Amino acid sequence: MQNVMNTIYPIIEKNMKRIYLVSILFFTVNSFCQSNEFSIEFNHSNPIRVFSEVQIYIKKKENTISVFVRSGNSGSKSYKITIEEFEHLKSKIFSIKPQDLIRDDQGDRCLDSGKTTIEFGEAEYLNSFSVKYAVDCLQSQDEKTPRKDFLEAVKLILELSKLKLEDLH
Repeated sequence: MQNVMNTIYPIIEKNMKRIYLVSILFFTVNSFCQSNEFSIEFNHSNPIRVFSEVQIYIKKKENTISVFVRSGNSGSKSYKITIEEFEHLKSKIFSIKPQDLIRDDQGDRCLDSGKTTIEFGEAEYLNSFSVKYAVDCLQSQDEKTPRKDFLEAVKLILELSKLKLEDLH
C-alpha cells in the first residue's frame, strides 16, 4: 500500500495545477449551463408607419415564464406561458441558421422598411452575452425562402403574445 502511495502522490502533486484548473472549469461551465434564467426579446418597427412598434419580452426565472407585450400606442399586457411552450419556442429560435439571414434576396419585393429582431440569452436582462438576429422586410412569403426558420420563430412569439403576423403590418 505504501508503495502505491509513493507512486501516485508525485503524479498528483506534479499535475495539481491541471487538476485544479479542470475542476474550476467544470464547476463554472456546469453552473452556467444550469442557469434558471433565460430571456427572449422581440422587436418590430416600421419607421414609415406611426405607432407600428411591437416589443415583446419573454423572461424565464426559475419555473415562471412571463410574456410582456407592448404594441403601438396601446398599453402593456402580460401573460404567463407553460415551460413546454417556452422550450418549444427556444427550440424554434435555436433552429435559426445565421447564414440563412445573411443573404438578402428581397430586392424590389420590399416596399416598406420594417425591421424585426429576436435577441436571446441566459440572463434576466440581455447584454453583451446574447445573440441577436435582425431581418428587414419580413413577409409571410418568406416561408419559401431560407428565412423560414426565422419566420416560424416570429409566428410562435406572436402566438404566445396573443398577436398575429398581420399585426406587424
